Amino acid sequence: MKIKKTINVPKTKCVAFKQGGIIGGDDRWHYKNELIETVNHFKYLRFVFGSSGKFAKGIDALEIQAKRALFGLKSIFQRHPEMLPKTQLQLFNSLVKPILDYSCEIWGYLDAVKLETIHLNILKYILDVRKTVPTAYVYSEMNATPLHISRKLSVIKYWLNILKLDVKHPVRLTYDVLRQAANDSTFPNWTTHIKFLLQSNGFGYIWENQNTVNDTYFLNQFKRRLSDTFLQTCSDLASQTSPNRFYNNLSPRINGTHYLFDIKERFLRVALSRMRLGSHNLMVERGRWTKPRKTPYPNRVCRTCGTVEDEYHIIIDCPRFSIPRQKYIPKNLTTRPSMFKLIKFIDTAKDKKLRRFAFFCFIALKIYDSNL
Repeated sequence: MKIKKTINVPKTKCVAFKQGGIIGGDDRWHYKNELIETVNHFKYLRFVFGSSGKFAKGIDALEIQAKRALFGLKSIFQRHPEMLPKTQLQLFNSLVKPILDYSCEIWGYLDAVKLETIHLNILKYILDVRKTVPTAYVYSEMNATPLHISRKLSVIKYWLNILKLDVKHPVRLTYDVLRQAANDSTFPNWTTHIKFLLQSNGFGYIWENQNTVNDTYFLNQFKRRLSDTFLQTCSDLASQTSPNRFYNNLSPRINGTHYLFDIKERFLRVALSRMRLGSHNLMVERGRWTKPRKTPYPNRVCRTCGTVEDEYHIIIDCPRFSIPRQKYIPKNLTTRPSMFKLIKFIDTAKDKKLRRFAFFCFIALKIYDSNL
């Protein structure tokens, strides 16, 4: 039986997959004496494949699509400023993240920095802090993890599903061929990255066995390993920042950042975030921006008091803020003051005390900025 199928040549494209280089003269194909156009990339099942065999063009396309969706999402945020960060993140995860993760079962072993930047920027947008705030601080404050963790988990889930297929299933046959080719060749393929992903996270034995005793237990362990590795990386990055940064004294992941959920007024949340993360104009921060060299820390002094103008000085000492301090700061913090007492208060304050402190941050930063 013959299938009477025709090919629309003008709508048909060919891609020659190879290790780099431009489209050559030999990369020409014909159908019934009609030349088929050869291109360097092609969209298949809504994902763009490049002729290099890598996923750069596909990731670039996802970045463009995600930015379009993000533009619409931000307009929603602007129309509803009362929206809590939890709801904002839920909308991001529902409307934008699926675009960023599209078909990640195939390419998700990559870090995809461009896509991570979109996620990081929306976290900073929700907090309304400067882009110069250290990345480790932002993830910690939002209690978030990079997207590559969930993508790598999706890759491993897909791999486990392939292992469950019948050995004669086309996808399983393709996988077996790729795995054998990876063993016999120096050129990496998808199975090579699966192997590295498992071995680099301490699960090399799973790759050797090509199965697990319990998929759910293994996936939970794998996710925890990825999360723990990221938390350690965050801690290392935070330790590399200046020891004089106020945020290094706080314990957001231990004590939580409940103010993001408990305080409904956006202007109070933002003021508190900026004070916590150092996204303000106090001399302790402005001194980092001076050129050609940043101002040495001991010289970043208050013009009124002559002492280092940091968050502790503004909250506890500086006479310029004595009126809002008397109104909003608990007296026990200003009686025999210490950094230890202040940090403990910020980490544990809730309800009325937390709101009053947020009011102080808002008023103090507003007064300070108006006098610059």
